[in-house]
Amino acid sequence: MQKVVLITGTSTGIGRAAAQRFADAGWRVAATLRSPELETELGRLPGVSCFRLDVDSESSVREAFRQVLEAHGRIDVVVNNAGFGSVSVHEHSGDDTIRRQFETNVFGLMRVTREAIPIFRRQGGGTLVQVSSMVGRVALPGYSHYVASKWAVEGFSESLAFELRPFNIRVRLVEPGNVKTRFYGSKAGEDPARDPAEYREFLGRCREVAALAGASGDTPEFIAETVFRAAVDSGRRLRYPVGRNSNLLIFLSWILPSSLYAAILRRQYRIP
Repeated sequence: MQKVVLITGTSTGIGRAAAQRFADAGWRVAATLRSPELETELGRLPGVSCFRLDVDSESSVREAFRQVLEAHGRIDVVVNNAGFGSVSVHEHSGDDTIRRQFETNVFGLMRVTREAIPIFRRQGGGTLVQVSSMVGRVALPGYSHYVASKWAVEGFSESLAFELRPFNIRVRLVEPGNVKTRFYGSKAGEDPARDPAEYREFLGRCREVAALAGASGDTPEFIAETVFRAAVDSGRRLRYPVGRNSNLLIFLSWILPSSLYAAILRRQYRIP
């Protein structure tokens, strides 16, 4: 029997690469995105079907799962990939901006997770792959709200793994480092020209570091390989850090005194 995976956020980047990786392995892939009518290539891949799913909408999530079950009869793996990040400072971020970050990265992931659980229970098991980030383990300057959202995902998923274990439902956290995608600022409406004067230099340095890191980052295909490995792993491992940056920063945060680790980051970002 062919296995079925539902992946959120497949229009670009890691989600799209993951859809390709699962399809190459012979899975039936439910590739979900906010605007499937604009997709011209993904649905042409063997075994891939596109469905509309906006993680910010409970009704959209529920309807997408209904359609996928109607089309494929079962779902074996759900990959929670949809999300976005932005460079910002908290002082000048309104409640709506912060809510939008959490609505997608945290509450959207929770909605999809909640919809998947009863399906997995009825089937006798399943796997949830939550695409987190290295900043779910370590904080970086300029991303306070994104970091907060990913720390929430990490804590939620680690606790969730305990309550789902009796039902043979596995929870995975994939923690990429820097990735060559259009991810940063994709939904946040960033405009450097509107940066507050007192933070302009700081935000400029943050974007500079992010641009350099992204240019030398891992490919989405490289990250997708770990997503696939986490999905098919029959063990109980929770976390899958992936990429040079992710492994290095997490390792340094473990072994170094916190003051020394912070000093290294301040030097990289030229923060006094």
